[in-house]
Amino acid sequence: MKARRLPADDAGCGWWNVLPPSGPAAPLRRDLRVATAVVGAGFTGLAAARRLGELAPDDEVALIDAQRAGYGAAGRSSGFVVDLAGFIAALDPPDADRFIHLSRRAITILRRAVDEHGIDCAWDDTGWLHVAATDPGLASLAGLREWLDSRGERYDHHGAQAMRRIVGSGYYREGVRLPGSVLVQPAALVRGLARSLPENVHLYEGTPALKLKPGSPAVVETPEGRILADRVIVGTNGLMPSLGCCASASSRSGPSAA
Repeated sequence: MKARRLPADDAGCGWWNVLPPSGPAAPLRRDLRVATAVVGAGFTGLAAARRLGELAPDDEVALIDAQRAGYGAAGRSSGFVVDLAGFIAALDPPDADRFIHLSRRAITILRRAVDEHGIDCAWDDTGWLHVAATDPGLASLAGLREWLDSRGERYDHHGAQAMRRIVGSGYYREGVRLPGSVLVQPAALVRGLARSLPENVHLYEGTPALKLKPGSPAVVETPEGRILADRVIVGTNGLMPSLGCCASASSRSGPSAA
């Protein structure tokens, strides 16, 4: 797999720009031999590298990112960490159960990491609001409440007067508050997770993957060094087409990153 295009450095992310300077990046500038190479230091790559580092403390893990940890999609997200996302209601009940269990387990693990490492990411777990201002919105909210009731989930139902008190506006006619969901400063969270990786996990920022070659070992080529690894985990998610995976006509014409 060969990188087709590297990401542009878009400096317009407010989450990133309000953070204090993070110091210079530490790119990879030599060849490495490691147990695992992880490409992409967003939520997926950081989680994979951290868990591998915990499970096999004697194995070296190289985590690379073309930019800075937190500078990409993970650090530019809305900051919601949720367990009862609206789309889950459309899943078959067994799939919904698994998804909610996984989400809640992940929130517990993430909260533990934030507390243990003192990550200052404005963690707020007072819950989030599903709101409605129109008749279709009210119908959708009624469907959400019916689904929550069928599962025995806790929620707070607010009418128009209560919504005015909560949000300071009379625009919304109804709302449902779901406890358990969390709001964070996403760029601060990602940066904090990157700074608190296990000792056997080494992060190289400003290090794009230019080419991936399968084999024993596999090879990840970067501008100034190669990583030879027993396994490679690619955590570029929606940007996978930039490495020649999951390519489509639309992805070839759009922006991509390694």
